Parts: sequence; C-alpha cells; structure tokens
Amino acid sequence: ANYVSGDHFIKTLGTLAVDVAFVSFLGVDIENGFSVGNANELQLVKQIQAVSKKVIVPIDSSKFGVRAFMTVAPLTYADVVVTNRDIPDEYREYFESHGIELVLA
Repeated sequence: ANYVSGDHFIKTLGTLAVDVAFVSFLGVDIENGFSVGNANELQLVKQIQAVSKKVIVPIDSSKFGVRAFMTVAPLTYADVVVTNRDIPDEYREYFESHGIELVLA
C-alpha cells in the first residue's frame, strides 16, 4: 500500500486547504472508532481533519467490528462513509443518528 506520512508531510499538510479528503482505516469499531496499524498515522489523521472541509472514509465491510493496533478517531470523524452493503445494522443506525452520510456501493 502507498501512503504518505512523517513529520515533514504533517507540517506541510497544515498549510493546505483541502475541500475533500479520502481517508482509509484498517478497522472500524462502533465503540472505539476508526483504527490504524501504526502510530505514525495518528497525527496524519488528525491533521487531515483539521484542514479538510469534508472527510470521506472508503472502507470495506470486512473491516467493521475490527480494532487495529491504534484507535485514532471516533466514528464522527467521517462526514461520509462509503462501503459495500454487508455492514451490521448497528453501524447504519449510528451513522444515521449522527448525521454521517452512508453510501452503499
């Protein structure tokens, strides 16, 4: 997988104005939120939210109910979640009740 991270990139990201950011995660858990595989991604995720008008999270249904190494953001981090149709109803209800748009592909 290709991705960018590191202190220099995080500092540079702080100077940008982003309309829409696509952020992927290794896991999504109803109680703990979105999670990633390493600590370097923590600051990146936080900075992306700070500079973006809208955050879209594309995530496969197999990652629902999964907690990866480090929880980095609550589910309300996402403005839009794009996934396939096989997600548990509790997530659909959570997204609807929290004003998070759910796109089923």
